[in-house]
Amino acid sequence: MFRSTILLFLSAVTSLASSITWSDCKVNTTVPVTCASLEVPLDYTDASSNKTITLNMVRLPATQQPSKGSILVNPGGPGEGARNFVLETGEALSLITGPEYDLIGFDPRGTGETIPFSCYSTAIERDLAAVLSPQQLTDSDTAPGLSWAVNRMLAARCYETAGDIGELIGTGFVARDMMQIVDALGEDGLLRYYGFSYGTALGATVAAMFPDRMDKVVLDGVLNIDQYYSGSGTQELLDTDSVYEGFFKSCIESPDLCPLARHGASATNLSNTISSLLEQVKYNPIPLGYTLPTELVTYEALRTSIFQALYAPNTWPALATLLDAALLGNLTAYVQAYNDINGLFSSAGNVFPEKQGTEALQGIRCSDSNLRASNLSDIEPLLRAYEATSYVAGAQEPIPVVIPCVQWKMKAKGAYTGSFSNVKTKNPLLFVGNTHDPLTPLASAMNTSAGFEGSRVLTVNAYGHTSIAQPSLCAARAIRAYFANGTMPDAGTICQPSVALFPPPSASISSILQPLNHTRRADGDEETRLLSALGRVHRGRVGGATLF
Repeated sequence: MFRSTILLFLSAVTSLASSITWSDCKVNTTVPVTCASLEVPLDYTDASSNKTITLNMVRLPATQQPSKGSILVNPGGPGEGARNFVLETGEALSLITGPEYDLIGFDPRGTGETIPFSCYSTAIERDLAAVLSPQQLTDSDTAPGLSWAVNRMLAARCYETAGDIGELIGTGFVARDMMQIVDALGEDGLLRYYGFSYGTALGATVAAMFPDRMDKVVLDGVLNIDQYYSGSGTQELLDTDSVYEGFFKSCIESPDLCPLARHGASATNLSNTISSLLEQVKYNPIPLGYTLPTELVTYEALRTSIFQALYAPNTWPALATLLDAALLGNLTAYVQAYNDINGLFSSAGNVFPEKQGTEALQGIRCSDSNLRASNLSDIEPLLRAYEATSYVAGAQEPIPVVIPCVQWKMKAKGAYTGSFSNVKTKNPLLFVGNTHDPLTPLASAMNTSAGFEGSRVLTVNAYGHTSIAQPSLCAARAIRAYFANGTMPDAGTICQPSVALFPPPSASISSILQPLNHTRRADGDEETRLLSALGRVHRGRVGGATLF
C-alpha cells in the first residue's frame, strides 16, 4: 500500500489562481528577490479532479524598467530546483539575458518543495544503498549483476514509498506547469525561457507541445531529445573522451600550471600513465592515510573524480593535482583536490530546501523513459554500446540512468507523444553547444535543432558541460542579442572561449581580457562585468573553484 506522501501537498479548490502576487521571500538574503506561489492541477489527465499542487517561485525583478516580461529558467538535472539557482546566480544571469527582464525560477515537480520525490526516509538508508551499488560496471565481473539487483530493489522501494507521486512528476506535466505560470503572469501569453542540460529537454518538450506560444527560448547544453525519451542515450557520451584528451593536451601546454605534466612528455604519455594508474589501483588501492574514503586511492574514486571534473574545466588544476598526488603518494594534496572535485553540485548553502540523493533525477528521468527490460541480458547490447562510446564514462553513466530506469514501475502521465520533427514555433529557438561537452555533445544540439524549423545552433569551441563551463564573451553577447530583439547569430558562427583551461592562480578579469583584446575596447568595462557574470553563473550552477 502506498504511503500517503502526496496528501501533504494536495488541496481541493474550485478554481485555479488567475494571477500571481509577489511578496517578500522571508529568507536571509541580500538579493532583491520576491516570492509567490501558484496552484496548478495535480493531474492534467484527470478532468474530474480539482486537486492541485503548489508551485513555489522566486523572481528577480528587472533592473531596467519597464520590464519586457519574464524569463523562466531551469539549471538542469533533472532533480534540481530553480529557486536557489535564481537566488544565487540571478543578478549575474541578468547581465546575460539583459536587465529588462524579470527572471523567475520555480521548483519542478519532484524537486524542492514541489511534491519532492524521495524513496528513503533517512540519509543513512540512502547512503547504505549507495555503498552497495557498484560505481562502475567494470569494477568486477559481478558488478553488472549486482547493479541490476540493487536497482531492482531501488525501483521497488520507490514504487512502495512514492508510487502515488511517481506518475505525476514527468516532463510533460512540468511543461504544462510552465504554461500555467505564463498565463498567471498576465503578460503576453508567450514563454521566454533559458534552460541548461536537462532544462533543454524540458524546453524542447514545452516548445513541441505549445509551439504557437514560444517567444525567445535558449537551450544550452542540449540533450538529444529523441534519445532522452527512448532511454537509449548513448549519444550523451559521444564527446566525453575528447574532453578527457583535452585535459591532458592543455596540461602539457601549461606545464608550469599543471603538476601532472611532470609525468609525461606528451598528452598521450600522460593518458597512458593515468591508464596504468587506474589499472593498478583497481586491484591494489593505495592507502595514503587512515581516514575513509578520502585517504584511500581507489579505482572508483579516481574514475568518478575524472568524470566529475570533465564537467567543469575550472577544476582541471585540482584534477591534475589529484592525479599527481596519487602517483607521488602525497596525502595532503590528494585529499584537498579530492574534496574540491567531489564538492561539485553540492547543495550546501541553499536557502530553499533541496532533497539530497539521486532519487529525484531517477524519478523524473525514469518515468519519462519508454525503455523497459525484464532481465539484465535484455540491455547488455545497450551497455556494451555505452562502453564502446566512452572509455571514461561508458561503464559509469548507465548505473544511475539506464539500469534503474528499465526496471522502473512508474510511467509519467501526460507525456508528450507527438513528434520532435518539423515543429514550427512562433519564434525560432536558439540552441547552444560546446565542441567538447562530456554529457551533451554538439551533435545532440544539431540533431534536436533539426526538428525545430528556423532554429539555429550557436557553437562554442570550448570544454565542459554547457557554454558557461569555459566562459565565452562571444557566446554571452549572442545570447543577449537574441533575448534583446530576437537577433540570431549568423549560421555557422563559432565562438571562442574567453578563459584559459589552466589560468594562472592569480588570474584577474583584466589579465584575461588584455591578451584577448590586445588593446582596450571602448566597452571594456562592460566586458569585465559580463565575464564576471559568466563566472558567477558557472559557480552557482556547478560549484567548484572560482574562475577568477
